[in-house]
Amino acid sequence: RGPVGPQRALSRRTVAAGVAVALAAGLLLVSRTVFDREAHLRRMSAAELRAWTARRPGDARGRLYLALACGRAGGTDPIPRFQAALQHFREGARDCDQPFVLSLRAQIATNLAEALRSRGEDARDLAREAIADLERALRVKPDLDYGHDSLGQLWLELARSERASGKDPRPALAAAVSEYDAGLTRLPDSEIAHHNRGIALSELGDAALLYADDPTELWLRAADDFAESVRRNPDLHRDRSERVLVLCRLGQFSTGRGRDGSESYRVALAEA
Repeated sequence: RGPVGPQRALSRRTVAAGVAVALAAGLLLVSRTVFDREAHLRRMSAAELRAWTARRPGDARGRLYLALACGRAGGTDPIPRFQAALQHFREGARDCDQPFVLSLRAQIATNLAEALRSRGEDARDLAREAIADLERALRVKPDLDYGHDSLGQLWLELARSERASGKDPRPALAAAVSEYDAGLTRLPDSEIAHHNRGIALSELGDAALLYADDPTELWLRAADDFAESVRRNPDLHRDRSERVLVLCRLGQFSTGRGRDGSESYRVALAEA
């Protein structure tokens, strides 16, 4: 074949440019449609989202927004709305590996577990489910914001459920402390992380005493965490009180074992 003439070459370039423009326009339309749909779902009430997902049972995003709406819904009893939210999360994100979605589902399960435990019901399976979700999220995104702190809270919730069921809470409490350690490695200035680790260490010391172990080192570490939390934020009066209580328990334990507990009492009185 002979060389392509200028007019024919121009025609090909024009067609190629037209195809590129059409593709770009199509992608823009798709992205705008997705964005508009997300915005539309965010504006819906729980009732509207229920109707939406009833018409579109396979719409995972709709179920996720319905789960969030259920979690925010009012009412004096939080358990039904947490149960509904968790069910929609399970259906809408069954095979999801997105860390944000997994952490949200874990948070809903945590809220439900806390509410059930406060009623004296066994919530250990829920806590374990939430732990599995958050561990999965951290495998996908190891630097997930506050991921280790949230996982520590879940282990703490499991430990409390174990204790309420007559089981040894120490393994779960030790796991909570380990997660708070990891969180403080990433965010050493977080007074909330120091507070949370102090709570876990304090409860681990209480459990050690219950099982005839020496809680001294655990309570001392808890007192240090509470002191660090208050140093970073002097308005945290609860942590000041927690430190005083830990020091009093430490003084009582030392005195009961024939040791000198006066220093712990002296510091506790000075800070009370």
